[in-house]
Amino acid sequence: MPGSQRTQTPDGTVMMQSIHMEMCKVDTVFIGTGDLFTAVLLAWMHKHLNSLKVACENTVLAMHHVLQQTIKYAKAKAGEGLKPSPVQL
Repeated sequence: MPGSQRTQTPDGTVMMQSIHMEMCKVDTVFIGTGDLFTAVLLAWMHKHLNSLKVACENTVLAMHHVLQQTIKYAKAKAGEGLKPSPVQL
């Protein structure tokens, strides 16, 4: 996930910070993850106004946790050895 943030130092110098993050791919289809990602990113950006990097890192961590918990719950609902249905996810 590439990104960048432009900041200005007190002396007026403009600096560009490049951000690159790697994420694990989950072999499942989810609906609404973009909405969740945006909401969580906005919340972290509000808390860390000058650090897109920190906001992105915390957002990815939160997304990973939510998706892993969702997969765990869906697998339990599907039953042992069965693949969860889209409804269970």
